[in-house]
Amino acid sequence: MENASSAQSAIQSGRIRVLKEGSGPSDRAVGPVVYWMFRDQRLNDNWALIHAVDQANKANVPVAVAFNLFDQFLGAKARQLGFMLRGLRQLHRDVEETLRIPFLLFQARL
Repeated sequence: MENASSAQSAIQSGRIRVLKEGSGPSDRAVGPVVYWMFRDQRLNDNWALIHAVDQANKANVPVAVAFNLFDQFLGAKARQLGFMLRGLRQLHRDVEETLRIPFLLFQARL
């Protein structure tokens, strides 16, 4: 996502919703920016990921992508879950090999 900074300028301010103020780019940030992926399980046109990369670049800290896989993922059937898992496997390769960003997969039991 080398072009993330240039793409950031194209992000409409209405796309960004701050849920909790964190340290700003001018503060001495020490930890990574973590993009918690849920609905948009893709790299292309993922404005939240572009924003996370931009914030990490501004703070000069790493960025990571995290995804939480529930054992009963929103009522998904085996076929749907298989499709999602295959997509996540490809996404994992794309994020880590192409972008060199760590992809963290968590599994939660409900």
